[in-house]
Amino acid sequence: MVFQQDRIIATEIPTNPEKKKTIFISYCHEDDSHKRWVKKLSKDLSSFFTVNIDENLPAGGDINKFMGSEILKADKVLIIATPKYKEKADNMEKGVGYETSIITEDLISDQNRIKFIPIIRKGSIEESLPIYLKSKKAVFMRESDNYNDALNDLITDLKNY
Repeated sequence: MVFQQDRIIATEIPTNPEKKKTIFISYCHEDDSHKRWVKKLSKDLSSFFTVNIDENLPAGGDINKFMGSEILKADKVLIIATPKYKEKADNMEKGVGYETSIITEDLISDQNRIKFIPIIRKGSIEESLPIYLKSKKAVFMRESDNYNDALNDLITDLKNY
């Protein structure tokens, strides 16, 4: 800022401030350990991106409306793939099934876009990826994989694509 006679005459304003990409995380509520891991991933990514998960929904909020709008407005959707997630997605069950219907419609509308990123948390590709994600390259973040290396690679990909 430049001051002249006790008043501001000019302000330095960034010409193109970088907007954080918005990330939505889709996952199956399997057990407390899995939910804690998803929260940790969300927190780790939040230094670089605006991250939304269902935990951000206030009490009394409409979960279906939240999931639907967040998937559609997100720049990227991380799908935490596990055998249980695959089962619910392929059988269109509960919240995962609802998200699957929105995701598949969005995938159909723009098949060349990189928006939906599968994260293999448990199991193999065959055991964990829903049918609609079989052709997508997955990031491995299983307990046996190096979390920090995978996280750094994921952050780089999310920033660049």
